[in-house]
Amino acid sequence: MSRQLALWEAEERKLQPVFDDVASHRLAPASSALTRYLKKHPKSQPALIIKMYITHKMKGEEGEEEAMKIFREVMVLGGKGKEMTGRGVWWVTLTLRQMGKLALAQKIYQDLYALHPQAHQLLEQVFLHASAANDVPTMVEASRKMFNTTKEARWAMTAGWAEWYAKAPQPSRSVGNGAFPDEVEDKNALKVAGLLVGMAGQECETSEQFWLRSQILLSSGPASYPTILKLAREQAADGSLARVWHRMEVVKEVLKRSGSERQNEWEEERQWAAWYLEEEDTAARNYAYYQYLLHATALSTDPEAVGKTVNLLENLEKEIGSKERAPALALLSIDSVLQELAQKGEAISNDAWPTRAASYWAQWSAKGSIISEVEGFTAVNSARKEKVYALVQQSAKKEASNEKEFKEKVHAETLLLRAQPASWVPQEDDVEKWWALYKAGLDYGRNLPPTDVQPADEAGLISVNLLLTIWSSSSSDEKPLWKAISRLEEIVEKSPVCMYARYLLIRLYRLVGAPLKSLPHLTKLSLSEIQLDNLLHVFTERGGAGEAVLSKSDKEWKEGGLVEKATGMYKRTAVEFPEYVKDALSNESYSKIPSIKYLHSALASSLSHRALLVERASHHLLSAPSGRALPKELVKGLKKAVQGLEKGEKSENLRNWELVYEIGGSLPLVRDITELSPSGRVSDAWLNVLSQFWLNVAEFQAGGKVQDITISQGEALEAAEQALVEVGGKVLSVVDAALKGEEKEGGLAGVFDNLAASFTAPKQPHSVNLTLTSLLTLLPVVDLAFSRLAEVAKPQKGKNKSAYLGELVLTLRKARDQVKKRGLEIVAEIETREPGVEVREGDKALVEGIEKARKEVLVNFKGLFK
Repeated sequence: MSRQLALWEAEERKLQPVFDDVASHRLAPASSALTRYLKKHPKSQPALIIKMYITHKMKGEEGEEEAMKIFREVMVLGGKGKEMTGRGVWWVTLTLRQMGKLALAQKIYQDLYALHPQAHQLLEQVFLHASAANDVPTMVEASRKMFNTTKEARWAMTAGWAEWYAKAPQPSRSVGNGAFPDEVEDKNALKVAGLLVGMAGQECETSEQFWLRSQILLSSGPASYPTILKLAREQAADGSLARVWHRMEVVKEVLKRSGSERQNEWEEERQWAAWYLEEEDTAARNYAYYQYLLHATALSTDPEAVGKTVNLLENLEKEIGSKERAPALALLSIDSVLQELAQKGEAISNDAWPTRAASYWAQWSAKGSIISEVEGFTAVNSARKEKVYALVQQSAKKEASNEKEFKEKVHAETLLLRAQPASWVPQEDDVEKWWALYKAGLDYGRNLPPTDVQPADEAGLISVNLLLTIWSSSSSDEKPLWKAISRLEEIVEKSPVCMYARYLLIRLYRLVGAPLKSLPHLTKLSLSEIQLDNLLHVFTERGGAGEAVLSKSDKEWKEGGLVEKATGMYKRTAVEFPEYVKDALSNESYSKIPSIKYLHSALASSLSHRALLVERASHHLLSAPSGRALPKELVKGLKKAVQGLEKGEKSENLRNWELVYEIGGSLPLVRDITELSPSGRVSDAWLNVLSQFWLNVAEFQAGGKVQDITISQGEALEAAEQALVEVGGKVLSVVDAALKGEEKEGGLAGVFDNLAASFTAPKQPHSVNLTLTSLLTLLPVVDLAFSRLAEVAKPQKGKNKSAYLGELVLTLRKARDQVKKRGLEIVAEIETREPGVEVREGDKALVEGIEKARKEVLVNFKGLFK
């Protein structure tokens, strides 16, 4: 150790209280102590390193430039040898990784390893950082060096993984066959990868080793298929769930790719599955193994295979059928699988099958999965389906006397409802029948704690869905929509944890123009960080920011709100997912890496993320003091989104609609019925136009280049959104050119003369709010352009200003009044509209509350305009 390193290590011991403060997240006192220490010791490398970390932590992206300046000082102090203590290296690379600068962190370890080639720990970090940064050549080289040096089995497997990763298409969770890689074109490309994993030994000691070997062999092509089958049958005939699951999936894929060439292998698979179900108690209670058995039976070439499988299932049913439904379900499903996969005859006779179905229904009809199970085992045989549905109709007619019978009745009615043709339109009697069923079911949840879901909730939600279906067939009549909201409120009153009702209420309150009333339900959802990308869209997309400003309820858009948490989540995952790759490799969890990489990529190009950037930009302009520039990280995100979309990179739609309860079958989807915009859903074309518009606002604020925006068909822009982009974009483009000494033909002539045609007063309440938001947004855009132009156009002694600039200033000064006038005209028109809804006495308070919330939006709009 050099004398300098010894001195720095001594300094680290002196600074231990600061390190302790940082470890306990007491950054302010740590920063104060460091400032005092650096006044006395300005060349202290350990103090500068921890200052770099604190600067980034406290200031985020705004402090990135300052943190990098400190980093350069640290490197200068290290001299030509780039000396740094082990602790210093750890803190510096941690900070760089948190800033997303993986390549720099990797280079530090590479430089240190070059100086200390005997230090294997440094080489391991080079490999891990290269893997995280997707630096494939360095990753391959470093892993091979680690194996050659250590001769450890772990590094043989890891080097084999790196070689495979470098030379073969990787499995992707988003496309095609998902968990399986495509074959390589060069049949010799993976010989080295195969040799390396072979050096780890013949035994697959973990399920991950089996997964990796099978994936490499699968990538190698048909010549390796016999080896995969042998490996699966010798190394994964039993063991952990993960090992056996990988075995079933990879064998199925091999035999699918082999076609008729290896058809006879399916009988051996059938025999294995039968043996495993008999020998392994946990397998007999897991339907996945039964599905594999049925699949293998259908494709088996043994003429006695079906009979043997039926005998096995009957024996299992006798043993465990009283407590486990899997054997009985497999017996009912076997003919459907045989017909679907092999067009084979009947395993269960037409005489025996209805008796089995009736027995199954009697025992398991109260279970939540019964609907999909019945539809599954009756899908390919219409005669059997008729008999089962006759049984279902009988159950639907029975009166329930206990909770089990109530659930059976609900499931029977649901099956019959799902069987209705697409042309069927529910009537008021259908709605009330389900609501009466809901009311009756409340008796069975009377003594449940508030944290439990009511058994009746499903019936209530179906009644609501039918109301929305009626409303969608004649949307001019709002009564069914308002009644749906009323009943959802009743459901959450009786069942506070019914997330389906709360989630749909958020959607419906925005649809009827009363977003303020959705906030309590959003709060009650208690969304976790991992759910923000999937579920928050129902609150934010299509004008959520403007609604928050108009209803003076934007706490979720401010510091500490859900929008800030979502923004933090996107930043954090961009940094953390590469770390997860390192963790997976350190733990030899190779099968996790494709999913990690997919999620990393998907969140970076998430549709919800990109739409949230647009809404955040809108909220900033509407709520921040006039002229304040859009935040740097927001502009950076918009730029990345526009660049990706213009390159043809599709947004990844991770939005989850599972909390919108759907009846299913041929009935319309509630998420389609309640679509907020009549112009269509948020799409990549929509995102590209709106993101480019907000990027132009940011560029104009910063004195950059404003791009022309072309609007064509297919963007699904509402009329007000299109008007904002066209009018606001024209203002920014013309004024930007004027500030640079250019004159655009026509200037701003006539741009504001026909606002009544561009900004109309829509009938749909949500579109009204979107129109008001667009007008409200246009005002600061005009102000921004006017203030920049007016400053340049001021008369100066001895200089004549351009008449063109003077004309633009006058146009923009007048435009402000024109925009205000149009906004107030729209409000006046809406205020004269009659609610037009006849309400029952029980709904009166709800309707008055919604009308009040709507009026508050109009009042607030007028106040903001003044």
